[in-house]
Amino acid sequence: MIRRLPLYKLLISLLCLGFLSSLWFYPVDTLSKTIVDDSLKEAVIVFGVAKGLNAAISMAQGTQITAIPGFIIAIGEALDPLNDLVEQFSWVMLASITSLGIQKILSNIIVGNLYTILLVGSVAIFNLWLYVRFRDDQKIRSYFMRFVTMLIFLRIAIPLMAVANIYIYEHYVKHDYNIEKTQMAVSQSSQELQAINSATATPNKGFWDSVSEKFDTAFYKQKLAHYEQIATHASENILNLMVAFIFKTIVFPLIFLFLLYKIASSLIRFERYL
Repeated sequence: MIRRLPLYKLLISLLCLGFLSSLWFYPVDTLSKTIVDDSLKEAVIVFGVAKGLNAAISMAQGTQITAIPGFIIAIGEALDPLNDLVEQFSWVMLASITSLGIQKILSNIIVGNLYTILLVGSVAIFNLWLYVRFRDDQKIRSYFMRFVTMLIFLRIAIPLMAVANIYIYEHYVKHDYNIEKTQMAVSQSSQELQAINSATATPNKGFWDSVSEKFDTAFYKQKLAHYEQIATHASENILNLMVAFIFKTIVFPLIFLFLLYKIASSLIRFERYL
């Protein structure tokens, strides 16, 4: 009498066969690689803009040394909070670049030949072990099936995470936290600061004009108001960039991987029935 094979084992084998076949026709790989590369370039550009703004702030604070003492203090009070925020933002961008760099490395690993050979071989052994049992193999079989589940989990999760991330950003985040537009606004603030610094440092006025200007309270109040306006706008834009990058490169990947991990853990619990 021929023993009937359990239907769920046949279903698992078919799913594994479909999964292995899709590895060579998986458009998500190319798309996710493009997404990660573009995001990494974007993060590096934003980081450079932040460092440029930091340099412009330092120059603005340094070019007023010859001004009246009260104005030197006022400039520091107006730009120090922005300078501190830019430094904190630089650390956020370093973390974001690191996160994207790790994603890029993992993406390169899981599409490489070595990982593919390991995955195909492990899935083949996994399917063989579904139908053929050995004496006292329960413990090692359990560990091996968890190992295979982890390999499959990484192969699916890493590319899918990048695609899901850009989808969430484009449809739910970009409207309020547009990275490209906000980065351009921060760059404009940096250029405005540099323009003020150049105008202040350039000796294009006569001696008596310069002397009278130094003691002209209205002149310094106007310049201070301009600095404060730039600082306010730049701070708002930097905070928006912080929210966008923290969500895109830290919060969402962690949440996504955690949810997929919980799903994979739930599947592992069924290995005792295989």
